[in-house]
Amino acid sequence: MLLDGSLLLRHNGGAPFRLDAYQVHAFDGGAATESQGRCRDFNLMLRKGRCCGELRPIRFAGAGEESLPLSRPAAGCSHNALLLYCAAGHAQVSLAGSLCTLAAGESLLEEDALDTALHLSVPDTADFVLAEIWY
Repeated sequence: MLLDGSLLLRHNGGAPFRLDAYQVHAFDGGAATESQGRCRDFNLMLRKGRCCGELRPIRFAGAGEESLPLSRPAAGCSHNALLLYCAAGHAQVSLAGSLCTLAAGESLLEEDALDTALHLSVPDTADFVLAEIWY
Protein backbone atom coordinates (compact mmCIF):
# COMPACT_ATOMS: atom_id res chain seq x y z
CA MET A 1 0.00 0.00 0.00
CA LEU A 2 1.40 3.36 -0.99
CA LEU A 3 1.31 6.06 1.68
CA ASP A 4 2.14 8.83 -0.75
CA GLY A 5 3.21 9.18 -4.36
CA SER A 6 2.22 6.86 -7.17
CA LEU A 7 3.75 3.96 -9.08
CA LEU A 8 3.34 2.35 -12.44
CA LEU A 9 3.63 -1.42 -11.84
CA ARG A 10 3.91 -4.49 -14.03
CA HIS A 11 4.06 -8.12 -12.87
CA ASN A 12 5.48 -10.98 -14.97
CA GLY A 13 5.49 -8.91 -18.17
CA GLY A 14 1.76 -8.16 -17.94
CA ALA A 15 0.01 -4.89 -18.67
CA PRO A 16 1.22 -1.94 -16.58
CA PHE A 17 -1.18 -0.35 -14.10
CA ARG A 18 -1.10 2.65 -11.79
CA LEU A 19 -1.14 2.36 -8.01
CA ASP A 20 -2.01 5.49 -6.02
CA ALA A 21 -1.83 6.35 -2.33
CA TYR A 22 -3.87 4.12 0.00
CA GLN A 23 -4.79 1.60 -2.68
CA VAL A 24 -4.13 -1.94 -1.48
CA HIS A 25 -2.37 -4.19 -3.97
CA ALA A 26 -1.58 -7.83 -3.13
CA PHE A 27 0.79 -9.88 -5.25
CA ASP A 28 3.11 -12.88 -5.07
CA GLY A 29 6.54 -11.71 -3.92
CA GLY A 30 8.11 -14.17 -6.37
CA ALA A 31 6.60 -12.34 -9.36
CA ALA A 32 8.98 -10.51 -11.68
CA THR A 33 7.92 -6.96 -10.83
CA GLU A 34 8.88 -3.70 -12.52
CA SER A 35 7.99 -0.28 -11.13
CA GLN A 36 8.35 3.36 -12.14
CA GLY A 37 7.74 6.33 -9.88
CA ARG A 38 8.49 7.52 -6.38
CA CYS A 39 6.54 6.68 -3.28
CA ARG A 40 6.56 5.86 0.40
CA ASP A 41 4.92 2.51 1.05
CA PHE A 42 3.81 0.06 3.71
CA ASN A 43 4.33 -3.63 2.97
CA LEU A 44 2.87 -6.72 4.59
CA MET A 45 4.91 -9.78 3.61
CA LEU A 46 3.57 -13.19 4.59
CA ARG A 47 4.92 -16.71 4.22
CA LYS A 48 2.69 -18.80 1.94
CA GLY A 49 0.89 -21.62 3.68
CA ARG A 50 1.86 -20.40 7.17
CA CYS A 51 -0.37 -17.39 7.66
CA CYS A 52 -2.64 -14.97 5.87
CA GLY A 53 -3.49 -11.33 6.32
CA GLU A 54 -4.79 -8.10 4.89
CA LEU A 55 -4.16 -4.36 4.94
CA ARG A 56 -6.83 -1.70 5.36
CA PRO A 57 -6.42 2.06 5.08
CA ILE A 58 -8.15 4.17 7.73
CA ARG A 59 -8.30 7.83 6.77
CA PHE A 60 -9.80 10.83 8.55
CA ALA A 61 -10.43 14.07 6.61
CA GLY A 62 -10.87 15.91 9.92
CA ALA A 63 -11.63 15.36 13.59
CA GLY A 64 -13.67 12.27 14.32
CA GLU A 65 -14.05 8.88 15.93
CA GLU A 66 -14.41 5.41 14.52
CA SER A 67 -14.85 1.95 15.99
CA LEU A 68 -13.70 -0.87 13.74
CA PRO A 69 -14.62 -4.48 14.37
CA LEU A 70 -11.68 -6.76 13.72
CA SER A 71 -11.99 -9.48 11.11
CA ARG A 72 -12.72 -13.06 12.10
CA PRO A 73 -9.76 -15.46 11.93
CA ALA A 74 -9.19 -17.33 8.69
CA ALA A 75 -10.16 -21.02 8.57
CA GLY A 76 -7.61 -23.15 10.39
CA CYS A 77 -6.11 -20.18 12.25
CA SER A 78 -6.39 -19.81 16.02
CA HIS A 79 -4.20 -16.72 16.56
CA ASN A 80 -3.97 -13.23 15.16
CA ALA A 81 -1.75 -10.20 15.30
CA LEU A 82 -2.85 -6.66 14.64
CA LEU A 83 -0.53 -3.82 13.69
CA LEU A 84 -1.82 -0.25 13.52
CA TYR A 85 0.60 2.18 11.88
CA CYS A 86 0.05 5.95 12.04
CA ALA A 87 1.18 7.37 8.69
CA ALA A 88 0.09 10.97 9.38
CA GLY A 89 -1.48 12.92 12.24
CA HIS A 90 -2.14 11.34 15.63
CA ALA A 91 -4.93 9.61 17.57
CA GLN A 92 -6.06 8.19 20.86
CA VAL A 93 -6.33 4.43 20.34
CA SER A 94 -8.36 2.00 22.43
CA LEU A 95 -7.88 -1.73 21.90
CA ALA A 96 -8.43 -4.73 24.17
CA GLY A 97 -8.84 -2.52 27.24
CA SER A 98 -5.67 -0.49 26.62
CA LEU A 99 -5.52 3.19 25.74
CA CYS A 100 -2.56 4.91 24.07
CA THR A 101 -1.69 7.80 21.78
CA LEU A 102 -0.12 7.13 18.37
CA ALA A 103 1.69 9.84 16.42
CA ALA A 104 2.98 9.81 12.84
CA GLY A 105 5.59 7.10 12.37
CA GLU A 106 4.51 5.13 15.44
CA SER A 107 2.73 1.78 15.56
CA LEU A 108 0.81 -0.45 17.94
CA LEU A 109 1.17 -4.24 17.87
CA GLU A 110 -1.36 -6.46 19.65
CA GLU A 111 -1.41 -10.27 19.54
CA ASP A 112 -4.53 -12.37 19.96
CA ALA A 113 -6.84 -9.36 19.74
CA LEU A 114 -9.84 -11.53 18.89
CA ASP A 115 -13.46 -10.58 19.61
CA THR A 116 -12.65 -6.94 20.26
CA ALA A 117 -12.95 -3.62 18.46
CA LEU A 118 -10.39 -0.97 17.64
CA HIS A 119 -11.48 2.56 18.51
CA LEU A 120 -9.74 5.67 17.12
CA SER A 121 -10.33 9.25 18.20
CA VAL A 122 -8.54 11.90 16.12
CA PRO A 123 -8.46 15.67 16.68
CA ASP A 124 -7.62 16.49 13.05
CA THR A 125 -6.69 14.91 9.70
CA ALA A 126 -4.96 11.53 10.18
CA ASP A 127 -4.08 8.43 8.14
CA PHE A 128 -3.50 4.89 9.38
CA VAL A 129 -2.76 1.45 8.02
CA LEU A 130 -4.32 -1.53 9.79
CA ALA A 131 -2.61 -4.88 9.18
CA GLU A 132 -4.31 -8.04 10.41
CA ILE A 133 -2.45 -11.35 10.31
CA TRP A 134 -3.86 -14.79 11.17
CA TYR A 135 -1.78 -17.88 11.92
